[in-house]
Amino acid sequence: MKKVKINKDLCIGCGSCIAEAQNSMEFDSDGKANCIAEMDDNIAESIKNNCPVNAIEIG
Repeated sequence: MKKVKINKDLCIGCGSCIAEAQNSMEFDSDGKANCIAEMDDNIAESIKNNCPVNAIEIG
């Protein structure tokens, strides 16, 4: 299981990560992605690779 961190300065709130990891991600009050739970390694890598602004870090 991986913990994902969102760089809020880069995030544009497109929602692609939230659509793919619905149980682990949500929008915060600023409309940006927020990780609320660890997720499967494959999903974490996928949302990182699909982020259009490279705002997702895995650690």
